[in-house]
Amino acid sequence: MIIAMIAATSVLSSCASGIGTPPPGGPPDTTAPRVVGTIPANGTLNFRGDEVEIEFSEYMNESQTSTHVVVTPIPSR
Repeated sequence: MIIAMIAATSVLSSCASGIGTPPPGGPPDTTAPRVVGTIPANGTLNFRGDEVEIEFSEYMNESQTSTHVVVTPIPSR
């Protein structure tokens, strides 16, 4: 019984540790995200709302996206 427990522990711990390197993770993502939708819709005139929504084709980190999106002309209130 003790030998079986030692063998099982050895097998299970070796499964979790892998070879010592992380898996490759697949090919790098080289395709830039695209805008697939907006609220208000593209071409909307005289928009009076307080927020604009932009939907991208893939996940975007909101904290970094907000510094890279430019709205022109600059809204005046």
